[in-house]
Amino acid sequence: MARGRMLFKALSTSEKFAALGEVAGPLGEFCQMLYTLLIPHSDDFGRLQGDPFTVKYTCHPSSPRSIAEFATGLQALQEVGLIAWYAVEGKRYVQITQFETHQPGLHRRTRSAFPEFLGSSGNFPESQESPGISEKFPLNRTELNRTEEEKDRARARASLSPTASSTLTSTTDPFLDDAITERAGIFVRKYREVLYPQYRAGAKYCGLERRDYDAAVKLCETWDDSRLEKLAICFLTTNHKWAAEGSRTLPQMRAIASWLDGQLSQWEAEQHVST
Repeated sequence: MARGRMLFKALSTSEKFAALGEVAGPLGEFCQMLYTLLIPHSDDFGRLQGDPFTVKYTCHPSSPRSIAEFATGLQALQEVGLIAWYAVEGKRYVQITQFETHQPGLHRRTRSAFPEFLGSSGNFPESQESPGISEKFPLNRTELNRTEEEKDRARARASLSPTASSTLTSTTDPFLDDAITERAGIFVRKYREVLYPQYRAGAKYCGLERRDYDAAVKLCETWDDSRLEKLAICFLTTNHKWAAEGSRTLPQMRAIASWLDGQLSQWEAEQHVST
């Protein structure tokens, strides 16, 4: 992989680049910046790992933007046609469109470590003829429930204005709910900004986002959103020694999450008997 990539000045007058302001609303400039950082971090075929968590901590680890906002940024970049954001066997990848056209000196490149996108993302030797980026393309993944897909997509766009959110339609993102990344990012944000101050008498939360996110991923893999919020409330209000003597961070919650679930289940059973 090269240490740098070409960035042509024509990008500043690109219609696709300019369209990000309309598509992503207040996140427009962030999306433009994100695109320029994806290019130097891609391999010799313009590909890189594409889950929002990895993109953030590979391309812009110091960014104050949340994981959910990175997910929205990637979706917006796909919407305008600057990237293909696709899934293969449950994992996400990014393909820079027209990468080969704008990057000279690729004659020594070897086979990509990332699976190819089966749509039209540039004239790559590995690629086969297939539908364009705006058309439906085959993905090696499990078909998803469309109702749940809409719910997850709405959560991932929670940081956008209503106008901007409405432009990111379901046709541009057929796999957004396939991973837990958005759920985890949204849960971290809700825990930090809503639940923690609400149940800790207005106290401010101080934690490390990456550790919080790692814990949230494990929690989201085990419990659905409704149950997870109840467990969070239990954790924030319990007198359990582990919680009471700590700062009640998400990694701490993960450590006793199964105990919390057991306590909650016992309480629910008692409530059911009493009624």
